[in-house]
Amino acid sequence: MPKIKNFQELAIYIINNLGRIFKNHAILKGGMILNLIGSPRHTNDIDYTFIPFKSKKDVKDLIYNELKNLLDCEITYSINSKCLRFFIKYNENIKLQIEVNVSDECKSIEFSTMDISKINNQIGQIIRIMNYDIALAHKICAWNERRLIRDLYDIYYFVNIINVIPDIDIIKQRLLKTQQKNKKVKMTIKDLIIELKKCSEKLTLRDIENELRDYLPEHEIPGLDKKIIISLNKVIDSLQKHI
Repeated sequence: MPKIKNFQELAIYIINNLGRIFKNHAILKGGMILNLIGSPRHTNDIDYTFIPFKSKKDVKDLIYNELKNLLDCEITYSINSKCLRFFIKYNENIKLQIEVNVSDECKSIEFSTMDISKINNQIGQIIRIMNYDIALAHKICAWNERRLIRDLYDIYYFVNIINVIPDIDIIKQRLLKTQQKNKKVKMTIKDLIIELKKCSEKLTLRDIENELRDYLPEHEIPGLDKKIIISLNKVIDSLQKHI
């Protein structure tokens, strides 16, 4: 194991090795995908979908044992109906969380970590990451449920930087069971468009500064409100074709 000096080095070490060990079964998703591509937004989580599995209990020991082999540090975990979480405490300053869900299948593509691994003095690896259009669809629905501005930033990055259009089938599936205040409600594409329009009309730079100052470099903030609004309008345009 290389000497780890910061969070990113630990994250890349884990991502590379879980990709090497589990190969096509470990599909990286969430904000960490964007980090690998170049997004400056900091995240403390590594999110995975493991396939093809029926239960999170089926992968709990598999992942835990491999993490113990890879890392000489404190590792704990929790499991509930939503996900399996591993909490890694490398030292007092470097802590990381891995969140795992399972599925019968998950569309994914190959991705090389060579560039970011070189920056962190490690050897690159070919891993699997969730298809961009599916990842964006999940991110839009995640925003719809929890209304976090960091989700809006990721939507902006997918849409404006990578030029991705969301997978409409995933959005429709997620909307059927939208989590709101400890209960699940059914929403339509039209409902989602209304919520996105409300957001684009009300979003301010101060809102962004208040939530993202700990996640983004200071020089990334000015003008970000307009950039996010443009990306939301693009999402709305793509959704309106499916009403």
